[in-house]
Amino acid sequence: MKRYLKVLRQYADFSGRARRKEFWMFTLFNIIFLWVAAIIDGVIGRNTGAPNMICYTLYFLATLTPALAVTVRRLRDAGKSGWMILINLIPIVGQIWLLILLIKESEPEDIQQEMDSTVFEPVNAEVLNVSIWDLKCPDCGKNDLIIIGLKGAIGRSIVNVLFFGAIGNIIAGNNAAKNTQTKPVQYQCKSCKHKFYSEPLPASPEEILTEPCIINFKRLGNFVGAALPQFIYLNGTKIGAIKNGNAISFQTNVKHNTLFVMDIHGVAFKDVYKFEAQPSASVYVRFDRKFLKS
Repeated sequence: MKRYLKVLRQYADFSGRARRKEFWMFTLFNIIFLWVAAIIDGVIGRNTGAPNMICYTLYFLATLTPALAVTVRRLRDAGKSGWMILINLIPIVGQIWLLILLIKESEPEDIQQEMDSTVFEPVNAEVLNVSIWDLKCPDCGKNDLIIIGLKGAIGRSIVNVLFFGAIGNIIAGNNAAKNTQTKPVQYQCKSCKHKFYSEPLPASPEEILTEPCIINFKRLGNFVGAALPQFIYLNGTKIGAIKNGNAISFQTNVKHNTLFVMDIHGVAFKDVYKFEAQPSASVYVRFDRKFLKS
């Protein structure tokens, strides 16, 4: 009962976490009280001779907001975005998937603890001494750039959605995973809006580390695009594919690094992670359509 009252006290609190026991104890008492309200309505209806659902409706509306709030907090406690509650709008499949997420065990609150418990699969990617840290716009000379993706990527994405749908995405994902070649990436200057393609630039001698730095990359599980791989790029070089919920590790020999991720068509996600590597150190990165703070 105290967990039920705790949820009510956090009436419209959509922040923080709700443990599995807190959520399900609230749900249990909420269902019981809904049944009680329905019984009261039935008794009143028999006495008045007119059916009504006044008690049930009033109680349901009163507890709707805390019920949504505790669901969002439970999803966050399970390591998912609160917006995953919207999958409930998908008939049958979405409701089953939401139920699975709600009974999932809690994710560690300590990110370092989470990373320490994760098994990172090494990737035998060729470590190149290249960089895009100082890549500049050929028109204005500024290096404040947006990463767009590979040539024709946006067009391929639109055509695939319009004509081939989910099956086309799966086929495209498998084909992209087999292709390990690094192609020139398109950038756009934030200042002058000029778009251009570029390959990675050779890193200067002072940028080369004395010992490699290990990058541990974890793609968090997400319902959106769960069946499709994503592709990690380090300093403009394609490292490889990563599946939903998987974790990999790879090396960098360069001090200043730029990490970004592309979808199966070669369209880059907007978020970019830049960091300074140290010799013989380890960097932990978490990605869920954007880079998350460690």
